[in-house]
Amino acid sequence: MVTEIYINRIKEILQKHLTNNEKVFIFGSSVDGEKFGDVDLAVVSEQSVDERIMRQIREDLEESTLPYKFDLVDINQTNDPFRTRVLNGPKLWII
Repeated sequence: MVTEIYINRIKEILQKHLTNNEKVFIFGSSVDGEKFGDVDLAVVSEQSVDERIMRQIREDLEESTLPYKFDLVDINQTNDPFRTRVLNGPKLWII
């Protein structure tokens, strides 16, 4: 599980690039208590997020001092089976 201190730092990075129209949650093994190697983040919004913004977020996460690797997806850009599995699975809303 990602600690609250690290979640707050992730939120700072996300809020630097996103508007109030986008929401983000952590999903996958980093939420369900299993041992994890990366943090899976999903952006949810009415429309797809501009790829330049997604790239900037990825770069900021990678260049941060956070001790994780990150996988960031725009839920609107995923296929239906993946989207359904992620949206129906355990998640931790962070913004």
